[in-house]
Amino acid sequence: MRREASEGAAESPSARVDDWRVFAALAGLDSELRYLEPANRKRYAALRKDLEELLLGILEEDVAQGLFEVDSATDTTRALLGMCQAVAGWYHDGGPLSPAEFTDRDVAISLRTAGARVRRVPRERGA
Repeated sequence: MRREASEGAAESPSARVDDWRVFAALAGLDSELRYLEPANRKRYAALRKDLEELLLGILEEDVAQGLFEVDSATDTTRALLGMCQAVAGWYHDGGPLSPAEFTDRDVAISLRTAGARVRRVPRERGA
């Protein structure tokens, strides 16, 4: 998984953020970290660090290309991962947004957080 997300990612930041669903899934596991056995905790921590470095690399590359504008790529990375972690605590099926609608909204928020200079068009309802 490590670098495949970045290497296979599309060129636009909007498409890349769509691929960041992996970040959300793994970052959401942080709240369960305390329940892991030490060896599994260590493996997860290494994977989490790889994920953080991958996201940081994407942000830095897109800032260099003028696609994103952030004050600090490191702090923006932490903010985005924190946002992903928080979702696990409050999102539930049957809420006011479908998973697709929630994802579209979250991607748009992530893009704005990263200072994207593009607007993402939400998908049609039911798509």
